[in-house]
Amino acid sequence: MAAPELPSLLQQVETCLGFSFQKVIDPRQHLQKNYPDSYRAVMTVEEEMVRDWHGNTAFVDTEGRLLGINLYACNVANDRLQDMLKLAMPDLQALNLNQTGLASFTFTDRQPALVHVNLSLNEKLTAVGFEYAPAHLKSLDLYNCQVASLTLPAGLDNLERLDTARNKTLNQLIFEGVCPLLGMMDISENALAELVIPAGFGALKILFLRKNKLAKLVFEGSLPLLETLDVRENQLKELPDRLITQAAGLTHLFLYNNPWESIKDAVSSDERGNSRESVFSFLTSLQGEVDYLFEAKMILVGNGEVGKTSIRLKLIDEKAELPKKGDRTPGIEIDRYIVESISTAITKLETPIDFQLNIWDFGGQGKYREVQQLFCSHKSLYLFVTAFDDLPEQKMDKEDYVSFEYWLDMVSAFGYDQDMDQFSPIILVINKIDLQSHSIKKGFYLDDFAHIHQEEIHISCETLENFSRLKETIRKLIPRISKDVFTTQRNRKWLAVKKELEDRKNENYLSLSEYLKMCKSFGLDETDARTWIGMLDRIGTVIYFGQHSELKDWIVLDPEWVRDSMFKVIDSNAMKFGKGVLTPDMYDSIWPDNSIQEQEKFVNL
Repeated sequence: MAAPELPSLLQQVETCLGFSFQKVIDPRQHLQKNYPDSYRAVMTVEEEMVRDWHGNTAFVDTEGRLLGINLYACNVANDRLQDMLKLAMPDLQALNLNQTGLASFTFTDRQPALVHVNLSLNEKLTAVGFEYAPAHLKSLDLYNCQVASLTLPAGLDNLERLDTARNKTLNQLIFEGVCPLLGMMDISENALAELVIPAGFGALKILFLRKNKLAKLVFEGSLPLLETLDVRENQLKELPDRLITQAAGLTHLFLYNNPWESIKDAVSSDERGNSRESVFSFLTSLQGEVDYLFEAKMILVGNGEVGKTSIRLKLIDEKAELPKKGDRTPGIEIDRYIVESISTAITKLETPIDFQLNIWDFGGQGKYREVQQLFCSHKSLYLFVTAFDDLPEQKMDKEDYVSFEYWLDMVSAFGYDQDMDQFSPIILVINKIDLQSHSIKKGFYLDDFAHIHQEEIHISCETLENFSRLKETIRKLIPRISKDVFTTQRNRKWLAVKKELEDRKNENYLSLSEYLKMCKSFGLDETDARTWIGMLDRIGTVIYFGQHSELKDWIVLDPEWVRDSMFKVIDSNAMKFGKGVLTPDMYDSIWPDNSIQEQEKFVNL
């Protein structure tokens, strides 16, 4: 069938543009089975459709009405486009100006029937305005333009799809009315610091907000159909109030890389990870009675015989007897140190608080050194301890000495929080100044380890000289452990589980199934329980290797028990005679008091 004769309106359009259309098509003859709305097909610029719907195409029905204009990828001067848009086109329903020379666009009553408008990939397009609210508009595509502000008027009752992604400069998006049929909004990769979704957006199913600057997101009404919320790589420290009740049907929640510290343990560390279950579980838990968790891990590292054990003992009790010369920490010792009455000036809370640091004192013996890395963690406070005689020639066992770079590299690697792009704080402590004092060359660590507290603390555990200064520095650096270190709250049911695990420490370990059953008895579901065990591992309450296929069903309640079991391997004569090769026939001689199942766990460790 021949194309219809060109109507005068189409001739006027060609005059404005300065060229003739290559195709004039009756859209009813070209219905695509995947596009039941024929005018939506006009807007299709998917790769496989480009051949059929490339620019220079006009859609005219058999009655001569101009229904669609497709100028996709046509390089047209902006003034010519503006001349065209001044024409009255009362029947125009589909307008594709993708990749043209468009610099501005205004909805007017000259095109009152518009249904689909595609203005995307116009790098010169900086302004989109509304002199008239197009009541029939279903889709508006502004992908990859340069629009800085967009105000959508009341009256867009049929709008179903809005795409403003990758405008980058878009810092303001305002809804003056309700869009009751809007099902998808993609506002990713812009500069929005705040977004308010008014009440009346009940059809919204998908909301993409990745890579903005969002610090505030507000839902003023219920979003019963919302299925996907993507707010990755923003500045959010909270989600909309009543999110659980407002968006009860949410199935996918992407929160990766936001500075919301208190919920970090519930957020997937995978950039594409779905955090819906764990985050909703956490938010639900805060609806009951909650309490603060003022607790973190403090790890002492450094070569042997520099006084780490002395520091640990004196922090807990300044009157404690110092270890005798030659006494060695057997790999790791664990203690609790209560930092009392931290001031409101430090915590920003209403009253002073006591804070518990779980001290992990790492022995300096070379043979235990690699095992210690298993117990390092991020969101911890590290003390790197050295002394004037911390030199290889001063060591009874030369294997005990490694360079400062080794320790600081280790701490930096294992203390790094990838999600927050943040290092755990490190304090440099130089001990034994009653015998002789020295400083570490600052250029060495300031250049390569800028996250280290720049003030060295010179002390003597023997005379307690400057020991109060060490305590005060620890107190001041606790806020640097994590941004939520003083604000983390947990439901009291969760804290009851923590206490139960501590009370059962003498059992040494617990299976994951037993732990989940215990949590259920306290009112925690499986999602709650898995989130909680990860945090308890980080602060040092338990040890849990949840990512290890052979260990993920095993929770160590007594870290010292598993430490001793591992060091038995290192210290065993069987291993010495076996030249470091551990074979099954050695198990019973190394671990005579342990079951086969326990021995298998030790081997996996």
